[in-house]
Amino acid sequence: MAFLDVLEVKCAGNVRRIELHEGDLSRMSAEDAVDLLVLSAFPNDYIPTHTSLIGALFNKGLSVDDLARNKAVDLRQAFSCWLSRPIQITDPGIRFERILCFEPLVRGDAPDVVGDIFRALAPFLGGDPPIRTAAMPIVAAGDQGYSISTMLPPIIEAAVHWMGIGFPLETLKIESRGGAVG
Repeated sequence: MAFLDVLEVKCAGNVRRIELHEGDLSRMSAEDAVDLLVLSAFPNDYIPTHTSLIGALFNKGLSVDDLARNKAVDLRQAFSCWLSRPIQITDPGIRFERILCFEPLVRGDAPDVVGDIFRALAPFLGGDPPIRTAAMPIVAAGDQGYSISTMLPPIIEAAVHWMGIGFPLETLKIESRGGAVG
């Protein structure tokens, strides 16, 4: 993924990073590897369309539908998200251990509930193994139809808020296909 920009968030002497990248989250390099991939879906709809990250992952042998059938934790009623069990795919472009699936329409419109991603992550950041790095597209800006300019500000605002109060996520990589940021 090509690095575009960074926003550093400081809290209690620690520096957290929110990075903007251009690329394809299904084709990550070793240096782009993260602990967690965040993606979005319509509620209970993991159809691998040709325009979606779910579709790109499916083409690499990773079925989000299969992961959804055997979730590690389902937090959709409280936080619009579910967490997968560890992923067992060996494709060299799959450089993450788990998926957090954001299904915003369970609780409201995506821009209004995007902070649920961070609320859902809170119990797992210190787990075993800990989640310290994550990557995500500009969620809900694909097949769900929200514009990048509608989704990116609340994503950044939520990330800055949570990282700024000591949330132990060290790096969040936000991917923008084609480099468009709104």
